[in-house]
Amino acid sequence: MPPKLVALDLDGTLLKADGAIDPRDVAAVGRALRLGVAITLATGRLATGALPCARALGLVAPLVCADGGLLACATTGATLEVTALAPAVVVRALATFEEHGVAPFLFFGGEIHAAPSSGAVHALLRSYTPHIIEHDCSALSCHRAADQVVLAVGVGARGRAESARRALEASAPCVEVATYVLSGETWAVRVRPAACDKARLLARLARRLGAGPADVCALGDWYNDVSMLSWAGRALAMADAPGEVRAAARGVVRARRGEGGAVAEAMARWLS
Repeated sequence: MPPKLVALDLDGTLLKADGAIDPRDVAAVGRALRLGVAITLATGRLATGALPCARALGLVAPLVCADGGLLACATTGATLEVTALAPAVVVRALATFEEHGVAPFLFFGGEIHAAPSSGAVHALLRSYTPHIIEHDCSALSCHRAADQVVLAVGVGARGRAESARRALEASAPCVEVATYVLSGETWAVRVRPAACDKARLLARLARRLGAGPADVCALGDWYNDVSMLSWAGRALAMADAPGEVRAAARGVVRARRGEGGAVAEAMARWLS
């Protein structure tokens, strides 16, 4: 049977290396939509970063954003569900970032708040959203919006990011803390709610549509897709995805990350 819901990762999966969507993939999404299949984007991007792709493809199903922290309307970007960090955790994260010399970034549903001195790394984060607002992030600790932060991210040298991670793991046990490379020698330490990943939010979206895991297909390429690929009944990974990611899926497509055509290949399998 055709799936009721298809979840597509964006960067490295749907999007080519130049940020464009392959015409083959656009056509494949269009065919699936005409067959009545609901299609969502499951991405680390914020709603404003995912919205242009959703509009270009004509999607209407809500979007799984911020690695599962945010469910957003595919046409307006409005927040439908959010799993935010506790304000006390935000305060602790900001203090830790300052102590270990990494630049602070607070991710909301549609924008990133950044310290004025962090402009040099803005380009590395613009895929998440084009809306980056500079101001004193520490002021958010007593701001009413402090309870709407979906991710707290610190950016700096690898050693500083790793030391901030260790400190946060020791002082904030109810969150998930991870480090990853952004570009070259620039690393990020990310703080998000513990019960927050693509699979959990995708499952809630599926329930909204009357679907279960067996009715859901997913395609992804990176570590943040592992939970989604493990949960979905029919899941595929990109050909050159890391081994852990390929192991979580039920198979792989021929296309490599950023090449284009992977969605068309996956749709052909799922809708045949």
